[in-house]
Amino acid sequence: MNFKYLTLIALIFAMPIVGNCANQRKPAGPPMNKDELRRCVAMDDQLSNFTKQYNTEVKLNNAIIAKQQERRKVLDEIRAVLDAGDNSNIGDYNVNIEEYNLEATKLEPHQTRMTQIAVEQNQTSSEYNAKCATRAYRHEDMAEIKGIKKK
Repeated sequence: MNFKYLTLIALIFAMPIVGNCANQRKPAGPPMNKDELRRCVAMDDQLSNFTKQYNTEVKLNNAIIAKQQERRKVLDEIRAVLDAGDNSNIGDYNVNIEEYNLEATKLEPHQTRMTQIAVEQNQTSSEYNAKCATRAYRHEDMAEIKGIKKK
C-alpha cells in the first residue's frame, strides 16, 4: 500500500465522529436563564454538602462500632473467666456491659441522621435531574454565577 493512502486512512480514523449518537443527550428545552442556572448550581452544591454530611455521620457511627467491638473483646475475655468458675470479675463484667449498652444508644442518632440525609439527597437529586441535568446553559452565565474571572 502506498504511504499516501496509509496517511489518508490514519487521518480518517483520527477524525472525531460527528452526528447523532445514541449516547448523546439533546438539551431538553431552551438554555437555562441565569436564575434557573443559579438554582441548579445551588442544588449541585447542596448535593455535595449532603455527601460530606453523610460521610461525617458514617465516620462517627463507625467509631462507635469500633469501640463496641473492642468492648466486646473485653467482655468475651471476662466471660471466659466467669464461665471457668472465677466470679471475682463479675463487677468488671457488669460495668463493661453497661458501657457497651451506652455506646449502643449513641448509634441511633447517627443512623437516623444518615437516613434523613439520604432522603433529602434523593429528593434533591430527583429535582436536579428533572430541572437541570439535561438543560443547556451559557458558559458565561456559569462563570458569572461561580465567580470565575475571565483571563
